[in-house]
Amino acid sequence: MSKPLSLDLRQRVVRAYLAGGRTQQEIADQFGVGTATLRRWLRRDEKGKLAHDPDYPHGPKPIIEVANLAVLESLLAERSDATNVELAALMAERTGLAVSPSTISRAIAVLGWTRKKSASSPASATPRVSAIFMRSGGPGRRT
Repeated sequence: MSKPLSLDLRQRVVRAYLAGGRTQQEIADQFGVGTATLRRWLRRDEKGKLAHDPDYPHGPKPIIEVANLAVLESLLAERSDATNVELAALMAERTGLAVSPSTISRAIAVLGWTRKKSASSPASATPRVSAIFMRSGGPGRRT
């Protein structure tokens, strides 16, 4: 995310528009900002809150909060081989918080854990279809 534009620039843009005589598009083009940004700044100026608000919440609130991250970390320590589906079920048991496997995955990333897929399972005893066709000469050949 880019840094917020300075208060000085915001004030100059708003003053230029309020001076009259030019459209929002002309002012926005002159200062290199979007017209939506100019409209937003005009609304904020009417409320006396033109400055950037660092406490403004950006994005949705995390579903798994800090206290529950500790629970997830203990589950990971106990059952490092558990899948995200299993971890979601265990979280629901321990905390009463129903979350999706995707949410578990994002929370694991927040904790800084990495997940390694387990080694592949042994080869199946059933041969692949292409191997059967190759031995028999293909689907149309009679033996």
